[in-house]
Amino acid sequence: MTGIPAPPADFARLHLLLEEISAGALLRLTWRTAAAALAFRHESRFRFDAPTRSFGVMYAAFDLETAFAEAVLRDKPAAAGTLHQVPLDYDDIAGRCVVTFAEGPARRPLRLIKLYDNGLAAARTDNRLATVDDYALTQLWAEAFHRHPVNADGIVYMSRYMGARKSVALFDRCAPAIAVEREIPLLEHPRLPGLLDIFGVAIDPPESAGTA
Repeated sequence: MTGIPAPPADFARLHLLLEEISAGALLRLTWRTAAAALAFRHESRFRFDAPTRSFGVMYAAFDLETAFAEAVLRDKPAAAGTLHQVPLDYDDIAGRCVVTFAEGPARRPLRLIKLYDNGLAAARTDNRLATVDDYALTQLWAEAFHRHPVNADGIVYMSRYMGARKSVALFDRCAPAIAVEREIPLLEHPRLPGLLDIFGVAIDPPESAGTA
């Protein structure tokens, strides 16, 4: 049991707190496919996805460390136990790119529901919403945030894997307000060596490296 109740029946009456941010403040780590850079996925796999796939969601962060921890590392350090370095498959790096964003054609900031500090109390929940593994429950909350009459572009919440840093889940209604600025393959990113050092990661060589 998570101990977190589902959104109350009168959730739409709550005065949720909003935070405005520039799309240019965000970035994400994603797979290197033509559709992935600005993809609002209609799935029900991740924490704040739509439970009925009725709207698309795209996850982002404010800094590369948080994006790396959330998209690539996740629970790998815990699974590595007492190993000196956290092993990471070469494909986990080679298959990804860093996407930075800019203001979209709507030329407006993103309006996000604040799910940290006093924003949690305003939403009548707590930060377990960002950490529990009960995605069926967290997706019900995502649906409630999406349906709320404040008509927010998404939510900003505390990262599960980076503690005091923030993550973002964007709803597809904000698509006109955000655009891709640049895509850089993660292997070619100048900050990759520093990331590997910060997190104590060792990249396993590709399988082809040992073949003649």
